[in-house]
Amino acid sequence: NVPACGQGSEDIMLSSRLALLLLGAAAMLLLAAGCWPPPAEPPSSNIIPPSAPSLTGSPGGRIAFTATYPLTYSDNGHDDICLITPDGYDLVRLTNSPAFERAPAWSPDGTRIAFESLDKNVSRLFVMNADGTGQANISGDNDADRSPCWSPDGRTIAFVTRADGRDQIWLMNADGSGRAPLTQGPHSHCDPAWSPDGKFIACTSTRNGNTDIYIVEVATGKTRRLTTHPAKDTDPAWSPDGTRIAFVSERDGNQEIYVIGVDGSSATNLTNNPASDRTPTWSPDGHHIAFVRVLSNGRLAPGMPSFDIFVMDADGANQRNITNCQRRGLVSATDPAWGR
Repeated sequence: NVPACGQGSEDIMLSSRLALLLLGAAAMLLLAAGCWPPPAEPPSSNIIPPSAPSLTGSPGGRIAFTATYPLTYSDNGHDDICLITPDGYDLVRLTNSPAFERAPAWSPDGTRIAFESLDKNVSRLFVMNADGTGQANISGDNDADRSPCWSPDGRTIAFVTRADGRDQIWLMNADGSGRAPLTQGPHSHCDPAWSPDGKFIACTSTRNGNTDIYIVEVATGKTRRLTTHPAKDTDPAWSPDGTRIAFVSERDGNQEIYVIGVDGSSATNLTNNPASDRTPTWSPDGHHIAFVRVLSNGRLAPGMPSFDIFVMDADGANQRNITNCQRRGLVSATDPAWGR
């Protein structure tokens, strides 16, 4: 058996699909009672509670994320790419097709977004302008591409595809040409994250039989193991100054956001929360981190999990829910990507 690679984001997707199925059943009951449908679009105004902690400084840029919309008459209940400001204002929906569109990744100049589109079990990568226009398929006929990540110079996209039954990281030009493998062999690799200088890619791998963070040299393919804890470590994200990597670890009994030096030193738990925390992404200035928190009581019913995007200072202070899915009428918010 081949160990699974980086299942955190896939677990979120499966939970979202289950939520939609349950919501569909609830919709039938509400329809019979004359209480359906709910609003088709969430409000775009700020709905952050006044009691929410304030972040240190004024984080700029925009956060792209995957929003799971509810079932309504005008919306078949699926994942779309949205934008929101780091303080929770101005939610904007960029995609709205029959496919499930998720895992956005910003180009370095902030003008384009790569994302994966899942339609009838075919997963392909697309690129669009930052306003949602000009969507273009860059996977061609390949049907198992996911998790795009732009190189710092904007010329190359790293991504995950299936090769010989395993997840592997490949590279291609930003227009989809020149596909070539970066990782190969009997072990899985996923969750690619470029270093700011473009020389390395951090990733999740099962090379040693455990799930750990590795660093791959792009020019040679040589790998170096970064984390060595027996617990599962996934979802690396390189800090803008290149000195630290944020990642998800289960070493304290549940999923938490950690940071570690690129030399493997000083692993520190930032979130330290009973909830599960996943999928970190740094602000462009390196002063803040956005991430996904799994809340116990979601939009559907008590005990049904909900996924919201939080933002915190880079030291873990001032953790703040910016999506508030229950108030917005969303099922979940996942896959944050912080752009300029």
